[in-house]
Amino acid sequence: MSGFTQILVKGKNFIEFGFGKAKCIFNGTFETNATVTDSTTLYCDSPNLENSNGDLWYNVSVSLDGEYKSNATQKFYYYDKIEIESVSPWMGPIKGLTEV
Repeated sequence: MSGFTQILVKGKNFIEFGFGKAKCIFNGTFETNATVTDSTTLYCDSPNLENSNGDLWYNVSVSLDGEYKSNATQKFYYYDKIEIESVSPWMGPIKGLTEV
């Protein structure tokens, strides 16, 4: 698996402490820049999943000030790309809400 993916992190009390300070930390070692969009949301890029030992996930923590980091209580999972071959029904009402 390669290529960065932008991920959404939900929480609370997110504050922007200055340009380049917010980070997502994967497995306690790999850091990527994060963007705080509001007090409950930030976005960051996931690292490439290289040299995997079979695990398809990273433990994730965040730092808002570049020094203190949260406990890594959440995991970011990697999945193979999904390829949709067909959808049924192929059409529904304009109002939406059609189960497929």
